[in-house]
Amino acid sequence: MLSRLFKRRPCLLFVCTANLCRSPMAEGLCRAMVQDREWEVISAGFFVDRPSPPHEGTLVALAKHDIPFRTLESTRLTPKLLRRATHIFTMTDTHLVSLRKQEPKARNRAHLITAFSTFGEHKDQDLADPIDGGPDAFDETFRILNDAMPHIIRFVEHGE
Repeated sequence: MLSRLFKRRPCLLFVCTANLCRSPMAEGLCRAMVQDREWEVISAGFFVDRPSPPHEGTLVALAKHDIPFRTLESTRLTPKLLRRATHIFTMTDTHLVSLRKQEPKARNRAHLITAFSTFGEHKDQDLADPIDGGPDAFDETFRILNDAMPHIIRFVEHGE
């Protein structure tokens, strides 16, 4: 009982390359789905020079589903963010390997986002970067993230 009282508030971190397309889309989608919970939801990228808004394709995909995006801004992935996160979700296996090298203690908290997909063709596969693919690529990215997100939320809530 006491362990529940002192349980740390979940902090979900979504990670991609530049924090312009996939991870901010995941952040916006997750925030919309957990808005009734006191969770922290953030995203970051390995290669971020300065804060920037998400790619227009990400903003359009989120807007199509009435998901707020005004507060989204690219953030560089840092050891401090990795330590703060209770759960980390990467878009590719390369991201997963890289962050585990950067912060070995994150090993058990880091997961490939598509591990939570119910779409057989996407399960445990890298989530492709839609940046050069046009609107259809962003819509497909949203579809895959939207499929995985309820399972991610259940995993964070129940550890299953």
